[in-house]
Amino acid sequence: MNTPNIGGSTPRSAAQALSVPAYVRKNALTPRNSLKQMTAAEPDTPGNKFRVATWNIGSMTGRRVDRVVEVNRVNDRIISVTVILEDRPYKLISAYCPQSQLAEDMKDQLYDVLDRELLTTDNPLVGGGFNGHIGEDNSSCESVHGGFGYGCQNNDGVRLLDCAMSARLFIANTAFKKPHTQLVTFMSGRIATLIDYILYRKDSISLKNAKSIPVGTQHKVVVADFTMKKVHKQRKVNRQPRIKTWKLRDPETKKLFTTEFAATPEATTWEGLKNNLFEAAQNICGASRGHAASRETKK
Repeated sequence: MNTPNIGGSTPRSAAQALSVPAYVRKNALTPRNSLKQMTAAEPDTPGNKFRVATWNIGSMTGRRVDRVVEVNRVNDRIISVTVILEDRPYKLISAYCPQSQLAEDMKDQLYDVLDRELLTTDNPLVGGGFNGHIGEDNSSCESVHGGFGYGCQNNDGVRLLDCAMSARLFIANTAFKKPHTQLVTFMSGRIATLIDYILYRKDSISLKNAKSIPVGTQHKVVVADFTMKKVHKQRKVNRQPRIKTWKLRDPETKKLFTTEFAATPEATTWEGLKNNLFEAAQNICGASRGHAASRETKK
């Protein structure tokens, strides 16, 4: 498949529009130290196939700048690029999440910004380094996790899964059973992890393949091949916010929840008990935004 990337070999004006921070430009060839960027590929003939990949801002290497209609550097960790493929706008959102040892507030702020970006488009493609482990087990998240992950979940992985469920995004590189070398995104000796992901919405595109490919001695890029679906008449759907229950894994948060729940009125029915649990969880954990502007295909 001939899939040159959109947005690379960028003219000076386009490169300036990215407003890439100096520390990113300096480390552009070191994926571990650079802000991850997603780029898209030119569709194959007959025009309904394309490829996306996680990459970094400093090394956009494609050749089709003409398909890029908007570049928006949201902050130092999120950038979005809007491209037109077959007369449809697709927003490619790249995120580089804080590492696991950093403050939880930083992570909350990033996901809040990402959530707002997802509200502005019907055709999002999200990719980058999320620094979270979603694990192999998908028993509680089948709608977003294909069951072919790696390792065990951690709190940051649960946070990503919660975001995906809220925005109706599926994690592409969990959809296919792959050998170890095409699944993990970082390898160093006996250490292997999967922390880079591509997420997409199933409404308008179909996933054909997803895997990781090496770009250096340790790091790998995730690539995903898609085909476009035929557009049908759509209707708006209202979706309810999701409570951030992953926060209950923190012992202090769990104590606050227990205290909050104990202060609720005594329930005499199952419905009352459920309402008390939801109220306490929402007060302590908070909830994601509802994506009222999202759409689904009419059957």
